[in-house]
Amino acid sequence: MSTKWLAPLSLVVALATGGSVLSACGEGQSAAATTQLNLGAPAYATLAVTQSTLPASTTIPPLPGQRMTIEQSYQILYGDNLLKIAGIYSITAELIAQANGWVDGTAHLIYPGDIIKIPAGAIMPYPTTTTIPTAPPTTEPCVREKYTVQSGDSPSRVANKFDVTLQELGAANTKTQGYRNFVVGIEINIPCEK
Repeated sequence: MSTKWLAPLSLVVALATGGSVLSACGEGQSAAATTQLNLGAPAYATLAVTQSTLPASTTIPPLPGQRMTIEQSYQILYGDNLLKIAGIYSITAELIAQANGWVDGTAHLIYPGDIIKIPAGAIMPYPTTTTIPTAPPTTEPCVREKYTVQSGDSPSRVANKFDVTLQELGAANTKTQGYRNFVVGIEINIPCEK
């Protein structure tokens, strides 16, 4: 092994550590030392090692058709219902209700713009090519009559009483304050029959 390649390396190490450099002529044991140069501390400032600001790990979202390993968020679009969303993610509506902590289970009302949790274990859907409306129609919903919420009422009871669906009742009351909590005493809209 030739020592001519070791000399530059030892020079770099010596310079970096502030050590001394020995210079020699020739190779092997017969080489004669000619100069010793003590370099001392470097004449420049060195920076301390800093911690990375990047996250420790990044989560890559699953590809369409793959099972999700972590919980995902989904924003409710106009026209969505719980069964439709469950079908999109190939899970049951009950699993979505449990992931969101809904005490009323699958009877929980959802509204456009709401953000809900899709539990881990669901299948990431493939992108759709159809256009889904993201806002309600610009026309106001048809209101048949007004109804004052009574004690013991629930959205499903009122919908059944007036022979409308929960979605139709919800759509007619998107701007009604207190409707989402179904506060006793508020006046709600009963939509026209279709």
